[in-house]
Amino acid sequence: MMKTRQAIVGLIVALFLLLPAWVGAQEKAKVFKLGHIVGATSTHGLSLEKFAKAVEAETKGQIKINVAHGASLGSGPENVEQVRMGTVEMSMLWYNFMANLDPRFPIEDLPFAWSNRKQVYAAYQGELGAMLRNMAAKHGIKVLAHYELGYRCVTNSKRPIQTPDDLKGLKMRIAEVKTRLDTFRALGANPIPIAFGELYTALQLGTVDGQENPVPLIHASKFYEVQKYLSLTKHVWTTGVLAINAKAWAGLTPDQQKIMQRAADKYAEYNDELVRTWEVEKGAELAKLGMQVNEVNLGPFIKAVQPVWDKYRPVFGKEIMDLVQKYTGAK
Repeated sequence: MMKTRQAIVGLIVALFLLLPAWVGAQEKAKVFKLGHIVGATSTHGLSLEKFAKAVEAETKGQIKINVAHGASLGSGPENVEQVRMGTVEMSMLWYNFMANLDPRFPIEDLPFAWSNRKQVYAAYQGELGAMLRNMAAKHGIKVLAHYELGYRCVTNSKRPIQTPDDLKGLKMRIAEVKTRLDTFRALGANPIPIAFGELYTALQLGTVDGQENPVPLIHASKFYEVQKYLSLTKHVWTTGVLAINAKAWAGLTPDQQKIMQRAADKYAEYNDELVRTWEVEKGAELAKLGMQVNEVNLGPFIKAVQPVWDKYRPVFGKEIMDLVQKYTGAK
């Protein structure tokens, strides 16, 4: 009996000794929200879900990331402020919505700047990407990785777009980004800013005639249900910015940071490969679903948007414009 009593006492003592460690482990568990503006079936939606699951598994549940799709946590500009202030810990941001923080952020929106992916990948993995990351860090935003969305193309319900003249008078939904709004004005369209979450309804009701987005996102958003024509203008290459609030990042252990960064990089590669594949596959599917798809002679479009380059060259400044020229050869 004495031995039994001693064993029980020993067990209780051991449990009390282990309790602080157990409580500490529970306190370290973190739950982050991650917002983004496109849908769950987009390349971003699928990639972010994989990223979140990988982080939770590799941290053994110490970090759980809840992905909120389809602008359910707010619009693109709202996501920027949420991450900056820490009210939402993580988001897939967009540099073009960060212009209020620094007017140089929307550099990717210079029309027809990136003629091929080799150029743009080198730039974003090199000096241009480093510069943008440093700019974001000054505003409390830690950039983990860039997740490509692809080359933007034009859809509309009126006619094929083969020359800039075909855009004249069309009401085009354009994100509220000055560079892109000016681009479509230069091409003769009537650009109308509408939040992405409201776009399908605006197309359905005829509030706007058309819009511009990458082919995979056009398919994932089911714009083929409310748009007849897809013109492969490829006027802008777009990337998302997987980001975390700087204080939230600093609150992670070094091992947790390594796990999160490794997962961010892994699923950025997964996302980009999916975008490249879907540009071809989903383009073919859109044609089968009834959209009229046409290639475009880009020469007249590039000539028409030169005033946009002239206007924004001083806005972006010599340092960043020199980097664009370094990677593209653009003058």
